[in-house]
Amino acid sequence: MSKLFNICNIYIFLGCLYALQGIIYAQGIISQGILAVFLSISLYCVVKIHFQSDIPSLFKIMDILLIVSTLYGLIMMFDGQQYFIKESCEYYPKIEFLKNIYSSLLPIYTFYYFSKQGLISQKNICCWTIVFVIIATIVFWADHQAKLESALAMGWTNDEFTNNNGYVFLSFLPLLFFFNKHKTIQYGLLIYILVFILMSMKRGAILIGALALIWFVYRTFKASSKNSRIALLVIVSIALICISQYVIYLYETSDYFQLRLNNTLAGDSSGRNVIYKDLYTHFLYQTSNMQFLFGMGANGTLNVTYNLAHNDWLEIITNHGIMGLIVYTAFWIAIFATLYNTKQYDNIYSIFFMLVLIYFVMTFFSMSYNNIPMYSALAFGYCIAYVYHKPHNI
Repeated sequence: MSKLFNICNIYIFLGCLYALQGIIYAQGIISQGILAVFLSISLYCVVKIHFQSDIPSLFKIMDILLIVSTLYGLIMMFDGQQYFIKESCEYYPKIEFLKNIYSSLLPIYTFYYFSKQGLISQKNICCWTIVFVIIATIVFWADHQAKLESALAMGWTNDEFTNNNGYVFLSFLPLLFFFNKHKTIQYGLLIYILVFILMSMKRGAILIGALALIWFVYRTFKASSKNSRIALLVIVSIALICISQYVIYLYETSDYFQLRLNNTLAGDSSGRNVIYKDLYTHFLYQTSNMQFLFGMGANGTLNVTYNLAHNDWLEIITNHGIMGLIVYTAFWIAIFATLYNTKQYDNIYSIFFMLVLIYFVMTFFSMSYNNIPMYSALAFGYCIAYVYHKPHNI
């Protein structure tokens, strides 16, 4: 019983409970309290790590990124300005800047610490992954239902929408490598996850999901023995047939899916080209020397264009200038260096490569460093602990 109610499982449970806000309980003071406890545990683990002498180099760079983000975030909190997203005609709460970054990066430290302490193993990651998928499914349909009710209230007849939870399902794909000894479950989950990524209609998630699928199949075949490859080929073939049949069904029955596909083929970028041009032009030709070096401050992109950048590099160079860009580049260099260090451990390399693939590609057309779900943070922290410490029960 003590193993079940350890600090790691309580932490993961809090993260899951927070994801269900607005579904099983009302948003507000309860969700804020859960997040406060979740981040407090994260901060405690960060402090514990920094009292140790063997801190991975990646964390040293992440420290700088977090310090810079915190300074800019605190200055923004007291600047007296309201930030407004013109595209959706809504105010952007100031607290979101730091909340998103802390919720994204701090759990990586936390799961590294828990893994190092022997509180995380492949077996309990598999168990939690099933729970994660169930929770994501509930959140997906709750979000769809909310959008459907909103559309009906406005007199719209459409019942298909873009669902941002497609990126959440995308974050489960690296966790599938932990199911290598359970191929049926592994490929069953693969089909299930890909179906929800397709249903989300998020073109970025679908693109990255396709790339991740190629990597997953390649690494699965490479890791299997010659005798088991025939059976694996049958399983993969069945999975690919199921997915392709669903894509055909979706295209034939969904007008919205056809629209999204045709818009993509026509080069439509959902307005990102305008945002990118605004930010690029502003940075090169309309900034002062100080803004060029140190940026316009947190959420500065909203003072330049009608939405957040949806591109980490442009977001950071606008908000934090050349200084921030250097820090963020160093962050990714450290991640790629860690990836290189995982190459001696086949399965860990497969997991970490997919994590890097997903979140590096996301930097170019979405938000990445402040949008890493707890589910991927678990895989990040576990892999880093494995490479640097190799706990006995990993």
